Parts: sequence; C-alpha cells; structure tokens
Amino acid sequence: MSARLLIDIWHDIADPWSRIGLGRLLRGIDLARAQRNLSRAGRDFRAGRDFASAGHDEARSSASGAALPEVVVDVHSFLSPGDPLPETSAEAIAAIAASEGIPIAKERLRRPPTKPLRRLTHRIVHAVRENAKDPADGARRALEAVIRLDDWFLGVDKVSGSGAPAGSLTQAAVQTGSELRLQKGVQPGSLVHSEDAPPRGRGQAHQGALDADQTPLEGDAIEPSPRTIGRIAGLATSDLSTLERRLEIGEWEAAVDRDVADAKRLRIRGLPLTVVGARAMLVGAQSPEVFAEAMLEAAAALSDSEHPPQARRFSL
Repeated sequence: MSARLLIDIWHDIADPWSRIGLGRLLRGIDLARAQRNLSRAGRDFRAGRDFASAGHDEARSSASGAALPEVVVDVHSFLSPGDPLPETSAEAIAAIAASEGIPIAKERLRRPPTKPLRRLTHRIVHAVRENAKDPADGARRALEAVIRLDDWFLGVDKVSGSGAPAGSLTQAAVQTGSELRLQKGVQPGSLVHSEDAPPRGRGQAHQGALDADQTPLEGDAIEPSPRTIGRIAGLATSDLSTLERRLEIGEWEAAVDRDVADAKRLRIRGLPLTVVGARAMLVGAQSPEVFAEAMLEAAAALSDSEHPPQARRFSL
C-alpha cells in the first residue's frame, strides 16, 4: 500500500489569507500530481482545477504515482471573529491541544477573537520564535506569551465596543495551528499572575496594567505598544528595536521563508512534510509551485526510505 499524507486544516472562512492559503495548498497538491504525470508523459501541463474559492468542510486530493504519496486534506471550517467556535469544533481543538500537552479549556476556545487580537497573535508568535534558542523552545515561549497577553487583555476595560472582555488570543493561536507542536508540560495557569497580568485579577481594569506608551486603536480597542509586547513576551529591552522592525508588514515574508527553510531541513531526515511547511502555504505567502516542489521532494524522501510510513497526519 502506498504511503498516505493526511493533513487536517482548521480553516477560518472569514480570513482572506486563510482562504488564499488553502487554495494555494490544494492547488500545489494538484500541481505536484500533474508534474509527476508530466515526467512520465513528457509534455507540458497546467493545473486541472482552480481551488481559489475552496472553503468547504472537506476537500480531498489524491496524488498518483509510484513514489508520490496519496494526499488527503480534511478542511474543518469555522468563522471568526464575529462568531464563537461551534461546540464540536471547540471540543476538537481542545482535544488536539490536550494531546500536545497544552491544557486549554473548551469554554476559553468559544470566545471569538477580535481582528486586532488575531493580528497581535501572529506578531507575538513570530517575535518570540525569532528570539528562541530552538523551534521547540520558541513554540513553548510563544504559547506562554500568548496566554499571558490574553490574561492581560481580559483585565482591560473597553477592549470591545460592547464592553465585553477581549476575545481569546489563545483561541486565535490554536486556530491558526502555528504552534501546536509544542513541548509537553506547559502550564498556562501559572502565567495568570505574571507582572503583566492585571493586578486585580481577571476582568478588572487597573491603570498599573497599562504602559505609558500604549496607543489606542480606532474605536474602543486597545493594543499594546511594541514595548508592552516585548515585556509580555519576555524580551530584553535591547531586543525592542528589532521587535519593532518585525512588527512591520514585511515580517510575514521573512517568517514564511524561515519556515520553508526549516521544512526543507526536516525533510532531509525523511519526513514527507512538516507542520511549518504546510503552515507556510496556509498563510498564503508562497506559491502553489513552491508547495508542489515540496510535495515532490517529500515523495522522493518516502521512496528513498527503507521503511516508509504508511500514513502521517498533521494538524494545522
């Protein structure tokens, strides 16, 4: 039986980057299959399908060829910010997190994150990973920082127009799937009383929780300054200038380039695909051709292995 590559994707149908990235990932699989057929037939090819509007609950694509593994992509759609996660989706995400040693309450996952908080999640994850000693340490520190920042926001009034507490950054981090492969034993509860958490506990605003250089966004939303983000992420003062540069738009391209490089290094060890490589496609910052190339490299790695796995599953 040929090897199978199973990819679970949590797809935010309200996020245009998620839609674009999903389409490119699926189109890349199609291109890899067409490229394999081309190598046999010796003729030019074009992708047979357009996945740009992909957003269904489930999408499947099978890669043919002796060395090319069968690819099964299960897309689990949800809607945010606007609506909380459905009960079943919250349970599933909580179960995945628990399997990685990340205790996250299902109730916490059901709070819808606001757009500013989702953006902030991406920023802080990449900022912390940039300063980490290794990927595992970066993933652990990123999750800790996100939970700490979530606790910080929960203690600030007027975060949303309705006056309700801020949406969960933890939910946003888990939904993007960028940091699920974490070290075991993370204890989020120990972070609640960090120096950046509101002194009076959850849900009670206190001026001491706010930095003087904090700048309000349009409307009632409040977003921490780079200095506050740096403190919450545990970065040294000397890192702040670098952090500010990383918060610029161009950081996305650089971060994805690093993920692709990491994926290629991991594939050398025989892995057919990595979480970071698939995530790079999910955020929509690479082309379908890049992903197709990665798929063909994965097929070569599988065929060269003495004991190829029958199936591998990745959650994004």
